[in-house]
Amino acid sequence: MKKSLTLLVALFFPFLLFAQLMDTTTVFYENFDGSSIQTTTNYSSSFGGANGDWQICNTLYKSAPNSYHTPVYATGGNSQMYTAAIPVTSNDFTVNRIYLAFDHICKVSQLDQTNIHYSLATGVDADGNYIWTSWQSLNFGTDTAWYYGDGAGNKGTVTGGKFNHQSYTEWQSSNNSATPNNTWWKHEYFDLTSKVLRTAGVTHVRFRFQDNKSSTTSSGTQACAGWYVDNIQII
Repeated sequence: MKKSLTLLVALFFPFLLFAQLMDTTTVFYENFDGSSIQTTTNYSSSFGGANGDWQICNTLYKSAPNSYHTPVYATGGNSQMYTAAIPVTSNDFTVNRIYLAFDHICKVSQLDQTNIHYSLATGVDADGNYIWTSWQSLNFGTDTAWYYGDGAGNKGTVTGGKFNHQSYTEWQSSNNSATPNNTWWKHEYFDLTSKVLRTAGVTHVRFRFQDNKSSTTSSGTQACAGWYVDNIQII
């Protein structure tokens, strides 16, 4: 009986997820291929300087011709990329679920840290600016119920929501200097309904992709190619 129930769940679950995704509207999409982009980055003097800590990359992409990339800088600190404020309410339809999707190559050592954070707007101040909550980290593993990415079902390795080059075998964790190519792309998908829509009064959400070289320069992890992101989508 137990085996039959497990098989039934395994067969039914993909259809349930598909049914949820059919009733969706894309409210944010960035593929970094246009003349302007909907993300911003820091301009740290010890990182990217005037070019930005994250920059357009035209050598690796999931959708041609560009992706967005941060190298692993030799000095410690956070290299950050932010989405615009994304509405999660509508006068035209009821918002029941919200998903985050993106493609990426994370050639970053496990000795360093990558994180995805989110912040919620729950109103505006007297000047008309959004009132944002503090940044919260997406903390998940490959067996987390709301994670549906390529690593789901323990097909990859993610601990504490931190991707690195151990997450997928294609990313060659045994060789820091391995050069990524376009066969390395992985797709990630998160159902963030419980984290975003269950907050009273929320009107907007924003996301932050952060690469932190937390190891010392002597670790040599700056030889890793860094984090490449493409096709960020909020559904």
